[in-house]
Amino acid sequence: MARSWEDLTARVISGLGMVVIGLAVIWAGGHILRIGFALIAAGMVWELVRLLVPEARRSALAMSGAAGAALIGALYLPVLLALPLLLAPAMAGIAWVPRHRVLYLSFTAMIIVAAFGMVQLREVSGMGWLLWLVLVVVATDVAGYFA
Repeated sequence: MARSWEDLTARVISGLGMVVIGLAVIWAGGHILRIGFALIAAGMVWELVRLLVPEARRSALAMSGAAGAALIGALYLPVLLALPLLLAPAMAGIAWVPRHRVLYLSFTAMIIVAAFGMVQLREVSGMGWLLWLVLVVVATDVAGYFA
């Protein structure tokens, strides 16, 4: 049992740092919000590729860049035109990722579409709803650590 608590301090510190940066990005809105979420999505796709195919460093960098660029581009298009662009990095990854292609395709699509949805939520419904959503996710994540 003691082993599961060893990393709690590091997790709390990194979590607080992420919350502060995330709240600042959400508060700022506009271009900062869009760039912030593009960087977050790109980072998540990079981590996904590194988890699925650890030796594919160049693929991870290429796919994360494509994800961030697609999200930025899609955020400046009408919503109905944005979907094909949002899914392009997931589809392109089929050629770049040598194994676990279905996992890559599924998770990359979910990451990019979720980031797009969160930016849309902030821009259409205001900061309150996005903050509520983020706080629910943080609360359930923290509660899961103690379960």
